[in-house]
Amino acid sequence: MKANFTLSDGDKAVTDADGKAKVTLKGTKAGAHTVTASMVGGKSEQLVVNFTADTLTAQVNLNVTEDNFIANNIGMTRLQATVTDGNGNPVEGIKVNFRGTSVTLSSTSVETDDQVFAEILVTSTEVGLKTVSASLADKPTEVISRLLNAKVDVNSATITSQEIPEGQVMVAQDIAVKAHVNDQFGNPVTHQPATFSAAPSSQMIISQNTVSTNTQGVAEVTMTSERNGSYTVKASLANGASLEKQLEAIDEKLTLTSSPLIGVNAPKGATLTATLTSANGTPVEGQVINFSVTLEGATLSGGKVRTNSSGQAPVVLTSNKVGTYTVTASFHNGVTIQTQTTVKVTGNPSTAHVASFIADPSTIAATNSDLSTLKATVEDGSGNLIEGLTVYFALKSGSTTLTSLTAVTDQNGIATTNVR
Repeated sequence: MKANFTLSDGDKAVTDADGKAKVTLKGTKAGAHTVTASMVGGKSEQLVVNFTADTLTAQVNLNVTEDNFIANNIGMTRLQATVTDGNGNPVEGIKVNFRGTSVTLSSTSVETDDQVFAEILVTSTEVGLKTVSASLADKPTEVISRLLNAKVDVNSATITSQEIPEGQVMVAQDIAVKAHVNDQFGNPVTHQPATFSAAPSSQMIISQNTVSTNTQGVAEVTMTSERNGSYTVKASLANGASLEKQLEAIDEKLTLTSSPLIGVNAPKGATLTATLTSANGTPVEGQVINFSVTLEGATLSGGKVRTNSSGQAPVVLTSNKVGTYTVTASFHNGVTIQTQTTVKVTGNPSTAHVASFIADPSTIAATNSDLSTLKATVEDGSGNLIEGLTVYFALKSGSTTLTSLTAVTDQNGIATTNVR
C-alpha cells in the first residue's frame, strides 16, 4: 500500500477455517488504489479499491481571476470555487451557491466539475466595492466571501451636464462653471481631465484651462468676462465628448418695482419704476426702457420711457379687469437686459360691500371654549372679490367675545375672525 493507508494487524493475516484471511483497509487519500494478497512462495492476487472524498467534511474555497473589473456589463471577473474534504481530497459533483451585492452573476448555483471547480462570471454596471460569496448548498451558513472592485468605464465618459449661473451675469463678476462627468451608466468619473473654453476667448478669463474631476465626477473652474456680450462656454474630455452652453454678460443692471396691489379701474393705477444702473451701481441716464404687459385688460401709460438722472423710468398701469398682470421692462445695449414683475388687480375698494357673512358652526355651546368661525366676503359693485381690504367686526351686546376685531380680506375676498 502507498502512504495515507494502513492495514489492521500490520500487513499479515492468517486464514480461518474457511480459508479466508481478512484485514481492514483505511486511508485519507481519495482515488483508486491496488491491494496485493500473496503467500510466501505462493501465488498473489490484486484488487483495486476506490476511495471517495468525504462529503460530510466538505468545505469550499473561493478564488477570483481579477479583483478589479470595468463596470460596463462587458468587463467581468471569474469566480472559481473549489471544494475539498477534511483531508484535502477534491469533491466532485457537489452544488455550490453564489451570491453578490450590486452585481450580475452568470449563475447562482453550480456543481463542481471533474476538475472539482465550480465557476461563474461576475459583471456590474455600478462602480464600487462588491461583496461576492460562495457556500455549499447543504451548508448555507458556512460562507466564504471576497471583495471585488468595479471600476468606472472611462472610455464611455461623457459630460452629462454643465452648471453655469441662470440668466445674465455682470461683467467682471467671477462665476463658477462646473462640468459633471459620468460614464454610460451614470457613475461619476473621477480624476478625469476636463478642458474648458469660451468664445470669444479674448474677452473671457478662465482660472484654469484643464482641471481633473473630483470624487463626485465634477470639474470646476472660474470664468470672468471682460465685456458684455454672448459667450459660448464649452467643456470637453480627452475622448472627444463635449458640452456647450450659452452665457450672457451684461455691464448694466435693470430692476423693476411696483405697488403690489391696486383696485380695478383705480384712477391712479399702479406706478412701476424701472431703474438702470452700471456695474458699479451708478445710475444710467438717458437710456430708453421698453415696457410691455400681459394679460389683456391692463394699459401702460407708455411703452418707451427714457431714464432720468436717477436712472429711473416710471410708467403707470391701469386696468378694468381683475387679475394678475406681468409687466416686462427691457433695455438693449449689445445685449438685451430684461426684468419682470407682477401687479395684482383686485376689486374696486370704492364700491366695496360685504356680500355675505356666515358663521360656522352657527350654534356653539356657551362654554367660553367652543369657537364659531365668522367669514365676511367682500365684493365691489361689479361683483369682483376685493383682496387686501380691512373689515371691522363688532358685537352688539352679550357676553360673547371676538378673537379679533379686524381682519384683512384674502385673495378670495374673505375676512375671518372667531367668536366664543
